[in-house]
Amino acid sequence: MKSVLFCFLAVGLTSSQLLFTPGSEYVYTYSGKILSGIPQVDSVFSGMSITGQVIVQSTAQNTFKLAMKDVGFSTFNDKLVGSEPLNWRNVITPATTPLTAMYKQHMESPVEFMLVKGEVSMVKISSEEPQWSVNFKKALVASLKIQLPAQGITPFWTVMEQGLEGKCENTYQVSELPEYLIHEYEQGMIKPELCQGKKYYQVMKARDITKCLERSIFLSSKTHSKCLLGNCDGTNTKSSITRYFGCGETFETIQLHGMINEGELQQNVLAFNTEPVVTGTKQILKLVATKPITSVISDIVAPKTLTDILYEFPKPMSSQIKSNEEQKEYYQLSTMDPSNQVFLPEGSLESISKTDIKAKIIEKLTTVATQLAEVEHFGKKEIPSHVLCVDTTAYHVLCVDT
Repeated sequence: MKSVLFCFLAVGLTSSQLLFTPGSEYVYTYSGKILSGIPQVDSVFSGMSITGQVIVQSTAQNTFKLAMKDVGFSTFNDKLVGSEPLNWRNVITPATTPLTAMYKQHMESPVEFMLVKGEVSMVKISSEEPQWSVNFKKALVASLKIQLPAQGITPFWTVMEQGLEGKCENTYQVSELPEYLIHEYEQGMIKPELCQGKKYYQVMKARDITKCLERSIFLSSKTHSKCLLGNCDGTNTKSSITRYFGCGETFETIQLHGMINEGELQQNVLAFNTEPVVTGTKQILKLVATKPITSVISDIVAPKTLTDILYEFPKPMSSQIKSNEEQKEYYQLSTMDPSNQVFLPEGSLESISKTDIKAKIIEKLTTVATQLAEVEHFGKKEIPSHVLCVDTTAYHVLCVDT
């Protein structure tokens, strides 16, 4: 019976928009976090969290507008607590505070995008946004889509799908949820009052970055090499799973009520057996309201059009670059220029303020002198090694430029 249902849906899904209805507006609460730590040693994590609202407007059959508002932000480097068993996924992060004006402008700048059968064919953003903001919004767009198979819907399917890391293999699984589980299973992910007489669905998407047609990141590790050769047993230390929750009369008409995206990376930073460093990312969307389009989303300032959602590296580049292919070509050409062979984290020497550098040198030397004088026992002196390294680098920059 299920196979008949999915075959029937395959015809309708090609001409209707999954998750969002044209002419409708969806308001979601958003919470996201990224944190790193060594859980096997202690529950100390460092990272950041973001909260706010996400507004999605389906302006036409395949075109959308997206904007964030009331964005909050927090950073942390502390011991965190949470429900047992303790895991980075359930630790409680510090409350967020409103962004400053400059960051608020970047984060709340709107984005427009076009989907065709779940594939992103166009993204329009402001050319004034920094790369970190562009990448964040690309990741958000990537989490708001389900890519359908070319040969028709089944309860399971696998497709090569674009994301920040590249065009990689994604495996989908569709499950119909019984009504009695809605109030217990992932609380708040579905609004039952909007689902009267409808069926409840969960769609799970598992992403495998060891199987990609193209990449925007460079991976180099012994375990990853084994995966490329087909031997991934116990070595795949990066995972990404997204779960979508919604309801509809059939899967064809499902509307997105909630989304949970979790990514995890485990790595041994030393060449021998040690506790792994774990980095986790988590994004949660929960539907607040759905209605006809009423909110006014501002126009995009100095818009530029991109043709993919692959990661953009934060390096000064021409605003004319629109795709990952153009970005790769840019870097290949830049390697032929000898002036680009030096990596300067601070930017070009011409843009560095010598007055600021001198002030920082004096400040750090004062800190070193104070710490040396306050504690007589040398072993108890707390002088970060990077202070001296930074000072040496700063002196070198001044000497080179004078």
